[in-house]
Parts: sequence; C-alpha cells; structure tokens
Amino acid sequence: MGSEGGEVLLLLFMVLPLTREEAVKVALENNLSLRSGAVDQTMALVEIDKAYANLYPKITLNANYSYLSPIPVMKFQMVPNQPPVEIPMGRSRNYSLGAQLTQPIFTWGNLYRLIRMSKLKYELGDLELRRQRAELIRNVRNSYDGCLLAREFLKLLDQTRERLKRYHASIKERYDAGLAPRYDLIRTEAELARNESQIIEAENNLKLAKDGLKMLLNIDEEIELTDEIGSDSFEVDLDSALSHALTHRWEVRKIELSRRLAEIGLRSAVASWLPTAFGAVNYNYKKPYQFTEDEWGGSWVFTIGLSWPIFTGFSKKSQIAEAHLSLKKIRILEELIKDGIEFEVKSAYLRLKKARAMIEAQKKVMLQAEETRRMIEERYNSGLAKSIELLDGELVYAQARIGYLKARIEYDQAYNDLMLALGKEE
Repeated sequence: MGSEGGEVLLLLFMVLPLTREEAVKVALENNLSLRSGAVDQTMALVEIDKAYANLYPKITLNANYSYLSPIPVMKFQMVPNQPPVEIPMGRSRNYSLGAQLTQPIFTWGNLYRLIRMSKLKYELGDLELRRQRAELIRNVRNSYDGCLLAREFLKLLDQTRERLKRYHASIKERYDAGLAPRYDLIRTEAELARNESQIIEAENNLKLAKDGLKMLLNIDEEIELTDEIGSDSFEVDLDSALSHALTHRWEVRKIELSRRLAEIGLRSAVASWLPTAFGAVNYNYKKPYQFTEDEWGGSWVFTIGLSWPIFTGFSKKSQIAEAHLSLKKIRILEELIKDGIEFEVKSAYLRLKKARAMIEAQKKVMLQAEETRRMIEERYNSGLAKSIELLDGELVYAQARIGYLKARIEYDQAYNDLMLALGKEE
C-alpha cells in the first residue's frame, strides 16, 4: 500500500503546472537554438577583440643554438716561406637571442574598417538572435493556445457524453413504457458510441498538442495547463502598425547593417590597391659576436617599409567588382523586404479583424444554440418534442461551442502573428 502511495506522489511531482507566460520563460531558458546563438555572439565579441589586436605592435622573441662542424678556415700567407696563418670563420657553438617588433604605420583605414565590420557582424548576429527569440515566443504561445483548444474540446465532449447518458436513460425509460419508438433508442446509442470515439480522438489530439509544446520547451516532464482561453480584445491601427514594422522589424535593420557592411567592404577592396607602410625594429644578441672573438654582442636594425601590390593577377579588380555587385543586390533586397513586410502586416491585421468578427458571430450562434437546447429539453420533458430533436439540439450546441472556441484561439494566434510581424519581441 505504501509503495502505491509513493508512485502516486512521484507522478504528482513529475507534472509541471504552466501558465502561458511560464511556458514562454521555460522555452527561452531551454531552447538549444538560442543557446547556440548566444555562443555565436560570444565568438563575435572575440572577433572584435581580434580586429582591435591588429592595431597593436607585434613582438616576437626567438632563441637559437647551432653546432657547426667542420668550421671553415681562411688561410693567409703573411710571411714568405712560412706556414700560412689560419683564421677560423666562426665557432663550433653558436648562440643567438633576438626580439622583433613590427607595427603597421599606414593602411588607408583598412584596420579600422576591420573593426567596424566585426562590430556590424556582431549586431547582425544579435538581430538574428532576437528574431529567433521572438519567433519562439510566438510559437510557444500559439502551441499553448492549441493545447487549450484541444483540452476544451475534450471537456465539451465529456459534458456531451454525460448529457447523452441522461438522454439515453430517459429515452430507454420511455421505450420500455412503450412511449418512444426503438429508432429513438438506437439513435441515442449510436450518438453515445460516436461520442466515445470522438473522446478517444480528442484525448490523442490533446496528448499530441502537449507533446508539441514540450518539444518547444525542450522538457520531458508532463505538463498541466493552468491558463484558460483568453477573452481579451486588442485595438490595432493598420497605418501605425505598418509604420512600426517598417522601422522596427529585424529584417529592415539587418538589411541596413548589411548595406553598411557591403559599403565598407567596397572601400576596403579599393584600398587594397594602395601601398601600405610598416615599421619594424630587430635586436639580435649572439655569441660569437665576431668571427674572431667568442664573446656575446648585440646589434639593432630599424626598418621602415612600403608594400604595394602592383599586379595580383587581376584578383583585386574582381574583388572590387564583387563588392559593387553585393552592394547593388542589397539595395534591391531593401525594397523587396519592405514590400514583404507590408504584405505580412496587412495579412496578419486582416486575419485579426476577421477573427474578431468571427468571435462575435460564433458567440451569438452559441448563445442561440444553448437557448434552443434548453427549450427543446423543456418541451421534451413536457412530452411536446421528439427525442431526435433533443439529440439534434445537443449536436448543434456542441458544434456552436466548438466554433466559438476556435474563433477565440484564432484571434489570439492572429494577434501573436501580428506582434511578430511588427517586430515586437514580447
């Protein structure tokens, strides 16, 4: 007995209650794509540091040891008829310590352009991460609402089953008393069987909807939805929405940054034709310092150099042409993206408007169906209505209720889509 109680307690702890916004929070914390994007942004910051590093001097230290054998010897005939004087050209053991410092002096702004390009790439990555975040929020909210609709549908079918059981008991009592035809009893039993199959399908749909939401949340625990289908109404002005989207959408800002990046790339391609200047300082400390003395000694070398790529196989010309074409393509895409955003906002706005009208219409239909069902029940209890009218009234109400719930969900999802189309992240 204690074991069974422990299993029940464990199952209770494994169920995670979630509101709509808590689901969004869990998804933002667990989503692997967002985690990967955050790592990419950290890498982009490293690239900015690497770009700044090009401005600083580079210092290199080196140390060498070499053993020379045999040693070259120079012979000089100093005194006639005497053996020549031999002078060794070096020593067997050779040591060398050195340091080199190099510094770019003038690069026509290319180093600063590298820094600007790395910063723009970081901003582009940040915009992409924010876009992914906003899409995830929209998807989680829509998925949560889909789960709510599946749950309400199942709840409605359960309520319908209870009413059908009550109708069946009443009709069977009348049939046994000879007051109702067998057709009415068979029809009620058929509706009960159909209702049972619908409940099984609704349970499966609810499970699948929850599994889809759990995939977005990246969790394995069972979840319990604690929110209800919303009843809020939102006022949206189309002109204001279009203006906001064309200013704040990620795609607009991304294409603007891409254009700036292409312009910098074009200037860099042009500057690659020009000469660059650099400076270098070398210090060498070695032993032997001279051929004849096995002692340590050092020397300095100061260099100022100029590098000019006179001919590179026409690759520079191709780079400039490519940069020009990239900039031209981006300017074309700017117009295309703006047209696409306008269409997306208008579509979402019209969907929202349609869903609002459908809510009002379906609400009236549902209230009328509910009132009709109540009147049929009263007439049936008074013996003035047939059982088939009772069943039809229940079916019409169930369909009207489902239509109203769908309209509510479609309205909330259309609003979520509109917020994403406007470039809003929350």
